[in-house]
Amino acid sequence: ARALPPALHRAAEEYWRSATALLRALMELSEAALDLPRGHFDASFARPGTLLRLAWYPPSPKTPEGQWRYGEHTDYDGFTILQRAEESAAFGGGLEIKMPSGEWTAVPAPAGTLTINIGDLLARWTNDRWRATPHRVAPPSGGQSQPRLSVVYFTGPHPDTLVERLPSRKCGDGTQPPLYAPITAREHVELKVNAACAAADD
Repeated sequence: ARALPPALHRAAEEYWRSATALLRALMELSEAALDLPRGHFDASFARPGTLLRLAWYPPSPKTPEGQWRYGEHTDYDGFTILQRAEESAAFGGGLEIKMPSGEWTAVPAPAGTLTINIGDLLARWTNDRWRATPHRVAPPSGGQSQPRLSVVYFTGPHPDTLVERLPSRKCGDGTQPPLYAPITAREHVELKVNAACAAADD
């Protein structure tokens, strides 16, 4: 594999450190939101499972009807921290999320903001109190598409973490059965990857 240019390597390391600090702040907020004891997630996220991806979408001719720059999917793990090029609802393309009604809607990206998605593992951990966000990347409407860069930071607990319904009444503890069997974070991601590969082979 080719090594990254030194300047890009330094920038990626600094971004990783800052995004990981943000992840830990998000987990503290999650503890408060879910009525969990302070520090509940500390051990699981002392060495989190993370992946930094630079997603470059080059310019291309007009996209055929019904074709997407990235098709509908949910992320596999915990929070996804997404740094996007500035976009507005008037852009006519870019990130779209699926609402509970089934309708798709564009997600604006004002300057200086981040977009944060919830993935399947976090939905499983919260017993679907928090749902994974179905999303896709649409091409601009009409004409040639513009280049687009997304800096995507996928996050989750350490792969050995046992994920089972959180001990919170907000997640159904004491009021309803768990919706999912316990599983390690590694096993969960492996199942998702294998399912995606099987679907791609069909």
